[in-house]
Amino acid sequence: MAKLVAVFGRILLALIFIASGLDKFRNFDKDSGGPMAGVMAPKLEHFMDIVSKRTNIEIPLHKEHYPYLILSAAFLELVGGALFILDSPVGSVFLMAFLIGATPVMHNFWDIHDSSQIGEMIHFMKNLSILGGLLAYTATRRGVAGKYKED
Repeated sequence: MAKLVAVFGRILLALIFIASGLDKFRNFDKDSGGPMAGVMAPKLEHFMDIVSKRTNIEIPLHKEHYPYLILSAAFLELVGGALFILDSPVGSVFLMAFLIGATPVMHNFWDIHDSSQIGEMIHFMKNLSILGGLLAYTATRRGVAGKYKED
């Protein structure tokens, strides 16, 4: 029974990533990246501007590369979600990589000063919660970094 519950839990957790990845692929345009590029572009440019100003390092990422970012995100979500359902720690690593890259860019609630701030904060916290669950899952699995020593 515990194995069945674990499979069901992994399916439920992976659904948000698989649905999002499928949407990115379904609406993808090789020239523009599709509608996701329109949502991502201003947020990514704002994020890169902040990083550049605070570190004096310019991130060499141009608009013509945005479609590749969207494809990479869709790949991490779809493949990571499928592998996670199959109980592979590699799937959780893919999903964590997606969350670590996307969350501060797409849900920058600290820079928003209108009614959408609370929604972005909720999405940010949701992603942190999912990341925490994936970290806990990965820490209890063997295979990512070999056998874990007991403390």
